[in-house]
Amino acid sequence: MTTAGLYFLQSDIGWYVGLSGLLHGLFVCGVAIDIEKNRWFGGLLAAGLIVKLTVEGLFGGDTNTAELIGASVVTQAHLYGSVAGLMAALVRVSYVSLKRA
Repeated sequence: MTTAGLYFLQSDIGWYVGLSGLLHGLFVCGVAIDIEKNRWFGGLLAAGLIVKLTVEGLFGGDTNTAELIGASVVTQAHLYGSVAGLMAALVRVSYVSLKRA
């Protein structure tokens, strides 16, 4: 999903070699499970991710991280990965609900 988002929505980005989109997606799936199980920190983690993605969208990626990895941070990958993780979590919730019925 991250690659598809970058390919179709960010055609100006001709390269992406990281796993940050995947990591953000996995994080969102984990947060969704925490929220589903009524764990208090799930909402806190979700709020933190929303703030992080908003800051990245407004101000760009972290310059320290870019220096560390020797390349620009593709913040759009974080957003697309998070959206993909949310979609996967919704599919999971739907599947679990149907299985219980």
